[in-house]
Amino acid sequence: MSAVKFVRALGGAIALFLVIVPLSVAAGGGSSATSGYSGAAGVLTRTRSGGSGLPFTGLDLSLLVIGGVVLALLGMGLRRASRARA
Repeated sequence: MSAVKFVRALGGAIALFLVIVPLSVAAGGGSSATSGYSGAAGVLTRTRSGGSGLPFTGLDLSLLVIGGVVLALLGMGLRRASRARA
């Protein structure tokens, strides 16, 4: 596969990823940031978890991991494409 085709395929995969992830979050009913609120008034509910004393901040770590993997793959692809030209 030539470097240009590889970069185009990688760009297409990233574009597809950027379309699919927001759609899957929307289909799931929102993100974890809104799970602490209930009712029409948006009153914050306090629930105690089993063993941790730390509060849940609503940060979805799976999206951060997926984003990191995509950035790492993009970096490796760009490095490979630039090495093929030289």
